[in-house]
Amino acid sequence: MNIQEMHIGVGLGIQKVNSNAFDSFIDEEIDYYLNKAQREYVRRQNVFLKENVENLSRPDKIATSEAAENLGGLINFSTLSEIDESEISDNSVDVDISNLNMFQYIYATAQLNDANGKWVSCKLISPHEIHIYSQAEYNDPLFRRLPLLITKDKFVIFYDTNTTDIHELNLLYIKKPETLSLVSETPVNSDLPEHTHDEIVDLAVNMILGDLKVAGPTQHEQQSIPKER
Repeated sequence: MNIQEMHIGVGLGIQKVNSNAFDSFIDEEIDYYLNKAQREYVRRQNVFLKENVENLSRPDKIATSEAAENLGGLINFSTLSEIDESEISDNSVDVDISNLNMFQYIYATAQLNDANGKWVSCKLISPHEIHIYSQAEYNDPLFRRLPLLITKDKFVIFYDTNTTDIHELNLLYIKKPETLSLVSETPVNSDLPEHTHDEIVDLAVNMILGDLKVAGPTQHEQQSIPKER
């Protein structure tokens, strides 16, 4: 469905529960909730994708999964081979990802720059885990999977004592979805597959109704509530 049909779906969903509430929403607000719902839908599908990756001996076969079908063209594969040697330190390398338009990470494998050209999978870590994977006088780790930290515009990949350099990185990721808009000069539709749009609309409706419940009744609704006698 196009963006106008998604707006209609949101309106119908809200009116089923709270007929007075929909009249107070402007198009910009519905755009906001549809975009919020779309991002949440993508995040949920990525959870399923990562579960599949853990169970696959060949993650490139992930395209056969239901979650991959739901995400469609948002799933991208990229090979990063131009690794700046100036970004290599004693125990890590920085890989620029500023041009990828990445929304969420799925999976990565790194080819070591050694005689065998061995490929090693990467393990996503959080900032508070860095001290565990950093080489130090008291810490000389060996990694089955190379730790990978995501910052704003780069990956930081940590080495162990058997890894000296990375030749290239194969990356599977989800790109940022289009920002839905009915109010822009040219309306912007969702770039997710058609069969996902109903679920996104339902998510948007639930988010709106949830926020209305938290906010409580409006002044008009309060005035219309009869007092107990």
